[in-house]
Amino acid sequence: MKDEKTTTTESSNSMKLWNCLAKTDPNHTKKVDIGRGFTAVDAHWQIQKMTEVFGPIGKGWKWTAEHEIDNGLYFASITVHWKDDEGWYSYGPVTSVYPLARANGKPDDEAPKKCTTDALTKALSHLGVSADVFLGMFDDNKYVENLKKEFATDTRSLKQMLTTLHNFKTVKAVDTWVMNDAKSWSAGVSEEDKTELRDGITIHKQKLREDN
Repeated sequence: MKDEKTTTTESSNSMKLWNCLAKTDPNHTKKVDIGRGFTAVDAHWQIQKMTEVFGPIGKGWKWTAEHEIDNGLYFASITVHWKDDEGWYSYGPVTSVYPLARANGKPDDEAPKKCTTDALTKALSHLGVSADVFLGMFDDNKYVENLKKEFATDTRSLKQMLTTLHNFKTVKAVDTWVMNDAKSWSAGVSEEDKTELRDGITIHKQKLREDN
């Protein structure tokens, strides 16, 4: 029988990727007043989020598509692939469908694009991308206001971030800081600063493992 500590660790590991991807920058969302209304997320921001976590598309992650037209409907089926130290993984296909004609009967030239984008957004959501939107958390104004503060431009320098990093005494503390703080800081800085912080994290974690 697994002890409580082992079970908790496994549960935490299972949610690690989801938690990294779940929060959405409100600046890349908009309210859509159709039907009961919903929050739409900028698909390109979701692509950026995947790139932040896995690296450049085509190298650390990618998506593949299958398209079909049937009886005036356009079908797009998306499969998402991502990579970690153990190899490639995939999820899908996730399918969306759009009519090829508008309500007035005229052709909708944007149907393939809209259908593909919708399928990609839905597929990424299964990994946790913008989970807070899909879970209805954007209906809570307080939650959204807190997110706006979190995603506001971070003025801390690389030197300040490295100083904070070196104050952590355990690998777990570093991982928690990376997930809750360092990732959001990295979104607004240069690639050079991102790389230097990433290298600093790797070196510091290695040192902590050796010391323990």
